[in-house]
Amino acid sequence: SLKLTKLPKLVNLPEGLQHVTTLQSLRVKSCGNFKALPQWLYSLSSLQSLELLRCSELKSLPEVLRRMNSLTELVIYCCNDELSDRCREPDGEDCPKIRHISQLHIT
Repeated sequence: SLKLTKLPKLVNLPEGLQHVTTLQSLRVKSCGNFKALPQWLYSLSSLQSLELLRCSELKSLPEVLRRMNSLTELVIYCCNDELSDRCREPDGEDCPKIRHISQLHIT
């Protein structure tokens, strides 16, 4: 489990994190300049839970989420309104990327 909280200078996940293939839970909270999840997120093959909380600059989800079969929970809370809209069924642009995730919490 890794929690990145209140890191105003965090724009992207640290690249070294892609080698932590046993990571099961990742939370990014109150990181106001966090802009994007990387394509290498797919290398976190054990990741089951991803929480994105109060990340106001995050506006979309990467295509790679579609292939992350181990991911069973995605929480998006108080992020950018554009991101919330993109994740809303039935026709949000990011819906096809996350449809396979059994526990979706988007507010």
